[in-house]
Amino acid sequence: MGITLIAPLLIMRETYDLAYLPKAATIQIGVMFLLVAWVIRNFDDLRIAKTPLNLPVLVFILWSLASLIWATNRYEVFTRWSQWAACALAFFLVVNNFDKKKCVQLLNAVVVVGFLTALVGIVQHIFKVDWIEQIVPPAAMFANKNMAAQVVVAALPLAFLIPGNKHAKKPYLLFLAIFPMLVYLYFARARATWIAVAAEVVAVVFIYLIYKKKVRVAALLAVAGVLLMLTVAPRISNVHMAQHRLAIWKNTVEMIKEKPILGYGLGNHKIFYPLFHRKAVVEKIYSEESQLENVHNDFLQIQSELGIVGLLIMGWVGFLILKTAHKYRELPVIAVVVAVIGLLTNAFFSFSFQRAIPPYFLMIFIAVLSVWSIKGYVAVRFPPVLIAAPCVLLIALSGFHYQNAKADRLFWYLDSLEKMEAWRGVIDVGEQARRYNPYRSKIHSFLGRAYIQIKNPRKGVAYLERAIRQTPYKMNSLLNLGVGYAAIGDYEKAIKTYKKLLVIKPDYLKAHNNLGIVYLKQNDLDKAAESFRAAAKAGLVRASYGPQNKNVNRNIELIEAKIAARDGRFKEWLAERKGES
Repeated sequence: MGITLIAPLLIMRETYDLAYLPKAATIQIGVMFLLVAWVIRNFDDLRIAKTPLNLPVLVFILWSLASLIWATNRYEVFTRWSQWAACALAFFLVVNNFDKKKCVQLLNAVVVVGFLTALVGIVQHIFKVDWIEQIVPPAAMFANKNMAAQVVVAALPLAFLIPGNKHAKKPYLLFLAIFPMLVYLYFARARATWIAVAAEVVAVVFIYLIYKKKVRVAALLAVAGVLLMLTVAPRISNVHMAQHRLAIWKNTVEMIKEKPILGYGLGNHKIFYPLFHRKAVVEKIYSEESQLENVHNDFLQIQSELGIVGLLIMGWVGFLILKTAHKYRELPVIAVVVAVIGLLTNAFFSFSFQRAIPPYFLMIFIAVLSVWSIKGYVAVRFPPVLIAAPCVLLIALSGFHYQNAKADRLFWYLDSLEKMEAWRGVIDVGEQARRYNPYRSKIHSFLGRAYIQIKNPRKGVAYLERAIRQTPYKMNSLLNLGVGYAAIGDYEKAIKTYKKLLVIKPDYLKAHNNLGIVYLKQNDLDKAAESFRAAAKAGLVRASYGPQNKNVNRNIELIEAKIAARDGRFKEWLAERKGES
């Protein structure tokens, strides 16, 4: 109960991931602590509840962990999996410790979180207060309004439906939470959550009609609701952003076609997406400054990372949720099912399950449904020595999150220093951050660039090679690695690196220009000229390159002069230039 109330409200200032990190750490450490307490308290009489949802939840967690085997970036698998595993443990603890009355209290806690989120967001919007750091306001304690709004969406049906249940205490308090939550959703203007609320309304009416055995009407309502949402969604969306997301979705489908069964590994969509960012549709925003972190469609992201197997497991869970709702026609069950529908609808247009709280809410919602469908208990016996296992995990997890928090705070400074091009500062802070978290590829990438800038290219190359091992298609790291190879005179590796980068982004001016410079150093004038002309063409296509075009034009002029001199027609070339001027 405490985790449900506390974790969503935490935020940590002066860190790079100010919302996700404290929330995820609280859930993971808190759940592990409760597991230890449960094992110690019940060690002589351990009994595990049997429910239909135990197996699919376990299979999902094991399949996600198995993706470590084929994933390129195992650190990303671990960071994503540890959150899902903690949420699955929360599911286990709720099922084995809560009765129906306690489940209703747990759902009340979710409503309290939704209410407080809405209240803080309204105050931020009206009074423009900034004592809680925000990136996209009004964000309450979630840094981004879209992330805050999805928590309110999950709480809203609980506030509507739980008060009618016999276990609900002071139901009028829950009703009072509804108004501020609706007001906040209006202020947030998070379009995906509006669609999610509409889906929740349709779900309530649909369930009511099913219970009244009006199946045909319910089916018509469901079809009409889906068609309406598909029609309205593009109209209420920002056209430019909608086109951008559709491009990402289409390109992700091409990714899925490449590895349909296993996927790329949990958390590894962003590692491979650069190869596909123009496969079906050219994603115009993709650039040195703007690169994809999430798909903005969790279903596509999960399928791309865990393959068709992952998607089938999700379908299995969904089927059992609906089956439970049909069998146990009580208000808490209906409320939870509607909340899950809201979460999943939002996830179709967002990246809810890449954050800390939605996976946790999803798992405790599934746990509540499981409490209604417990089919008995199984006695379990473990050797006493195994009681130490969760204790050791708790200590290790606490140490990891402490180290990670220190690294993330340093990375916050590091990111600012890199943007200011304060290279000595980047090196000082980056080396500290690397000691706390040696697996974060961006730290190595920043250090690599900084060492190259202070004329220590060999050390820079070493760091960049580490970064590339984890993120082999990251264009910034590849560009700087090419610069590093050229600086130490390894022109062949520089050429290979720039060509790899140009496979990812063929219109990248800097890569073409730098490749031309390497060819020039090799005295391969024809290839240098070809590269400089490609850079000039890229500059015409992408006006955002701006002043760099002047450098490219100077390089073209230089290479043309050299070619003319080589071919014995320098005087003619010079005369032509004078005539043009």
